Amino acid sequence: MSEFRVVFVLGGPGAGKGTQSENLINNYPCVHLSAGELLREEVNRVDSPHRVMIEDCLTNGKIVPVEVSLSLLQRAMEDIAEKRGRSIIYLVDGFPRNYDNLSGWNRCMSDENIASVWGVLMYKCPLKVLEERILLRAEQGSGRSDDNIKSAQKRFCTFEEMTVPVVETLRKVSTSLLRVHDIDGNRKIDDVWNDTQTIFNNLFANDVLTANANLLNAIQNNNEEQYRTLCSYTDKDTTTMKEHEGDANSNTIISISNATIEFQTGTKAVTSYDRIIMENNNDTPVRETRVWSHQGIQGW
Repeated sequence: MSEFRVVFVLGGPGAGKGTQSENLINNYPCVHLSAGELLREEVNRVDSPHRVMIEDCLTNGKIVPVEVSLSLLQRAMEDIAEKRGRSIIYLVDGFPRNYDNLSGWNRCMSDENIASVWGVLMYKCPLKVLEERILLRAEQGSGRSDDNIKSAQKRFCTFEEMTVPVVETLRKVSTSLLRVHDIDGNRKIDDVWNDTQTIFNNLFANDVLTANANLLNAIQNNNEEQYRTLCSYTDKDTTTMKEHEGDANSNTIISISNATIEFQTGTKAVTSYDRIIMENNNDTPVRETRVWSHQGIQGW
């Protein structure tokens, strides 16, 4: 299994990648890593051997060498994982920009099991709207050297010529996990956010249902330690699994069916399912509902 889970966030300059990523990190167990921002930060590092080259690429709409971008991304993910744990999704904004980026990712990140791609968010927006947004951003004091029409047009041209074909390649190799999600970015922010939420609810549903299955496995095997790690126990809480769940030795789980999951927030979900147990030699149907919350470094 890869060490980090990644969703690529792509779109033309000003398409809303940063805005939607900000919404995601405020509502879900996510971290936003903008390839562009990491590169701009590197330009400001006086001891960086790449600062002059990176600034030239950003200003002239050229592609930064993939090895440089990936080294910055991996360093950032490693730093964050030490503080946030492994149960988060990294939003990698503005990458991959071309086939060289994609090849480099496969070679340096996927093949080495450093990171796996769980999906692609593709925000679509016409050039005219992108230009208007970038001019407004510049007027509001973004402080970015590339927030001008000339740079924006170069970046948009680069995106259309180099990045869009990469997205189409990823679309052709899509799986049940790695899917390209097209999102119309030329709408109100809230409407774009609703589509983005739906996608991430589906992504994190796998985490929640896995945690629920692990909990039922702990109950079935009378594993008190595993059960406590998955429940909201405090240090002073001395209640046992048996007090909450009954006697696992006499209640054998036969089957689980009709499972549903509903996200109340990006860090709180409710699972419901029919559980049939063997109780006193009789099959007993039970409809169970459990509430799951993401507990930071501890996960769900």
